Amino acid sequence: CRGSGSIEGGSRQLSRTWLNNPFYSLTLQYPTSVVVMITQLPRLVGPDAFKPPPTTKAGFDLAKKEERRLRRMPATVREGNVDIGVDLCKDDAETSIIASSGYSSATEVLLTIPDLEVGAAPYILVPHSYETEHDAKFQLTVYSDLPVQLEPIEKGRQ
Repeated sequence: CRGSGSIEGGSRQLSRTWLNNPFYSLTLQYPTSVVVMITQLPRLVGPDAFKPPPTTKAGFDLAKKEERRLRRMPATVREGNVDIGVDLCKDDAETSIIASSGYSSATEVLLTIPDLEVGAAPYILVPHSYETEHDAKFQLTVYSDLPVQLEPIEKGRQ
């Protein structure tokens, strides 16, 4: 399952604008283990916007095979990356955090949740930056042993 967008609300610890980050509902039909990956996409601004993607010293593009397609793998750390993370929350009045990844300026940040139970309401995934106003484009990918459903939650700014 995938989602994408822009984050800029900051972390829950530093800011009340955490609620302005995008929210995604994660619905399980069966208990399963889940790996959530947030990928920070490159910033396409300034003179570097039109440079080709980075290559290895040997001149080969880094790539991985995914679903019968060859995809470019992002560089591990890019200049201009911000610290990002992702929270798994309950769908309750406080949006209580169940699990949270650490923060990193790496291109990919993972959150692994073993043995996630089926909840009465869907879980909520919240990708976010550490500091407020440090926006970043991202792609959210959820891997699991069994089918899950990931959908964006439409909401207004707080």
